Amino acid sequence: MRSLILAFLLSAATLAAADITGKWRGSFESTNDNGETRKGTAYLDLKQDGSTVTGVAGPNENEPHQLRNGKFENDKLTFTILTGDTEMRVELTLAGNELTGQATREGASGSRTAKIAVKREQ
Repeated sequence: MRSLILAFLLSAATLAAADITGKWRGSFESTNDNGETRKGTAYLDLKQDGSTVTGVAGPNENEPHQLRNGKFENDKLTFTILTGDTEMRVELTLAGNELTGQATREGASGSRTAKIAVKREQ
């Protein structure tokens, strides 16, 4: 009986875990080494299987970049994407129907960080 209760509780915890599968849209604001800022749109199309996340990210659905090493654990999404010959590292946190956080990349032209905020499409 005790093992049955434990199995039920573990199943309930698994069912209650967040699933980030879906399309997300929002904005980004990036800053380079010189303090110059740029604003734009952000788009994610995600598929979650356990803690593994696949999909694409970019400014919109017409400029997708494949996610690499996507992982979602404890409400934290991490992945990298290649933009040209530069790798961008992304770390976002889920709160309700919003993912917020930042992306960082370094390249020959310097480093750039971006604040990202996207909401799940209905």
